[in-house]
Amino acid sequence: MDRVQNMQTIEKEILNLRAKYLSKGFEEVWIGFLQEDFISLDKVLIPERLRGEGLGTEFMTDLIDLADKYSLTIGLYPTAEYGATLSRLIYFYKRFGFIKNTYPNKDRNLKYSYPMLRIAKSEKFIKKEYSELVGKLLLEAFSYANVKSSNLKRIGYDPSESV
Repeated sequence: MDRVQNMQTIEKEILNLRAKYLSKGFEEVWIGFLQEDFISLDKVLIPERLRGEGLGTEFMTDLIDLADKYSLTIGLYPTAEYGATLSRLIYFYKRFGFIKNTYPNKDRNLKYSYPMLRIAKSEKFIKKEYSELVGKLLLEAFSYANVKSSNLKRIGYDPSESV
């Protein structure tokens, strides 16, 4: 699937997700598809009569499944503007793997302007794998350097004494 087709598929799935929860009684569902690796959760408004029934959790689970399927990072601005307290919303989003965004946004990347982010599962995997690979390479480099130094010392050359 080419890039354009992939983006169209993601847009269609976002619209389907929105329609699903509007039909369940949500007052508003706004999800932005801003970059090919990023979506924003702009607004979800659940009527008071439906709150506490697990629909918010169900929605977030579906949104995260979609994001992980396409390696999308999710950004959001928690706000107490629609009835929930800010601390309750932050706790709720943290349960789904959202973290406080501490990136300074020096490159003006829209993705990093949101105060809470959930990094795509594949990005987490790549970062973990990269970190492990770098660690292994460093260990090998130091092991090689130590072996080489010890071999040099055996023949009377001490690299720590040279300038």
